[in-house]
Amino acid sequence: MALEYIDQKIKNGDITFFEYEEFSKVEKVCKGGFGIIKSADWENRGIKVALKTLKNKPSINEDSMNRFLKELKNLRKVSSHPNINRFFGITKG
Repeated sequence: MALEYIDQKIKNGDITFFEYEEFSKVEKVCKGGFGIIKSADWENRGIKVALKTLKNKPSINEDSMNRFLKELKNLRKVSSHPNINRFFGITKG
């Protein structure tokens, strides 16, 4: 359900997709609620970013995916605030 939702949002242009190869110096920072948090340099933009990696486990259920999607929606709503990490889009790596 959630993967189909994300794919549809990418097709509709609601979520931007970036190639994973655009990022370099990818390093694990910590574990988060949905997976691993990594830092990376975004070559095309010349900035340091955080990459959230979703856990790829059978234990990820519909409720977990719904909470993740809610987090994405909330980040998009407040992405213009200077004290909030911006949500740029999604990549697959």
